[in-house]
This record gives sequence, C-alpha cells and structure tokens, in this order.
Amino acid sequence: MFIFDHDLASYLDRAIAAELTAELTDAGLNAVDLVKTTGLKKDTVYRILNSRRSCTMVEFMTICSAIPADPYELIEAVVVRARRIRRAVIERAHDIDQGIVEHLG
Repeated sequence: MFIFDHDLASYLDRAIAAELTAELTDAGLNAVDLVKTTGLKKDTVYRILNSRRSCTMVEFMTICSAIPADPYELIEAVVVRARRIRRAVIERAHDIDQGIVEHLG
C-alpha cells in the first residue's frame, strides 16, 4: 500500500527543481527567460527552481513547453532522481544512527 508523506513531496520538489534546471541549462535558458516566455510570476519560477514551492501540473507543462522539453521524459527523470534523493536521505539517517550507537556503545 502506498502512503503519502511530506518527505516524498519534498523529494519530488527537489527532483523537479533539479531536472528543470538541468533542462534549462541544456537549452541555454535561465529563470528570467522562463518568466518572459511562460507568463508565470518571477517568484513562482524562482521558488519552483529552488524547490521552495511545489510545481502544479499546469506550471510543469507550461515550463516544459517553454524550454522545450518532453514532459513525459522529464517526469520519468524526476521519479528516478526523487528515488535517488530518498535513498541518499535514508542512507544518511542510517549512518547517523550507526554513529550514535557506536559513540554510546
């Protein structure tokens, strides 16, 4: 069974920001270009690209159209990256737990 938690949303936000930023760089574009071409507010674009705000599907599709990037391929890349982020966070937490046990033991 799938259980949604806020950590998952955070991993997805971070992955979306990273993938969109990579696509922008590959296309030779930046956040200012996105603001001009999408009509999205400057704060919205900057917050999405810095994973300070979740991206709606409409915003995601609008940004993909402006880059241009294939939204389906980008979603696949986001899922892969989000899983890597989650795995890294879990491994880091495990390492911290091990360090505490060793320190106390």
